[in-house]
Amino acid sequence: MTKIIPVSPETCADKYWQANRGYSFTASIQFAALVGAELAPAVQVMPLAFVRKDNAFMLTGLLSLESGVNLFVAPDGKWLGSYIPACFRGQPFRLAKSENGTLVLCVDEDSGLISESQGIPFFDVEGELSPATRQVLDFMQKVWNNTVATQRAVEALAQAELIVPWPLAVKVGQEEKRVAGIFRIDEARLNSLDDQTFLPLRKYLPIAYAQLFSMVNVNLLARMTQARAQAIATTKPSVDLDLDKLFGKNDDLISFGDS
Repeated sequence: MTKIIPVSPETCADKYWQANRGYSFTASIQFAALVGAELAPAVQVMPLAFVRKDNAFMLTGLLSLESGVNLFVAPDGKWLGSYIPACFRGQPFRLAKSENGTLVLCVDEDSGLISESQGIPFFDVEGELSPATRQVLDFMQKVWNNTVATQRAVEALAQAELIVPWPLAVKVGQEEKRVAGIFRIDEARLNSLDDQTFLPLRKYLPIAYAQLFSMVNVNLLARMTQARAQAIATTKPSVDLDLDKLFGKNDDLISFGDS
């Protein structure tokens, strides 16, 4: 459960917050919302995919081949990959829009990271945001602003009819895993765009190419899924995954549904 409250002198003047101690709260999250500024690190470790939300496409990182599972978080809450999506790093904070449209820093009071006696103060003795809280706000605002720019780019790609269903099927051992409701860039259509259509899209193309390049990381998810299943079968409490070793060249693990 979450209890989101605004960070204000009335609600948090005498309270403290603690830095996030792990990522167990993401254990059941299959998709991580991404922004354009994250493309370079994210494309190296996870497949990127589009999903529909509120009748619009959204750029995400695919964290698992199964609903309700995040392969990138260990049982002890440790993040297993080399990059942690920004949408998770702000925990326990959120940004929300007030009735007049301004952005308000909020916090999850039920996160277990709020204290009456120890941690980082929300406010200083003068009633202003403490330096650490101000740093969090600046980070959250940058992510918000980049989200707006990213959504504009995704909408442009969608209007150009470059986003198509991705019927992803992955063979893991003797079982085939299917991921429903995801979309990808139509590479053939992208390569055949005429100049009139292509030129206005140039500034948005990094997202398109990043999504295409990232698809090879489905192999990584297949290996992580198999490692997780083996750990569960042997009743080990956790598994130490070496992500570098999990990358491989066995391309017949995946079917992108092109045929």
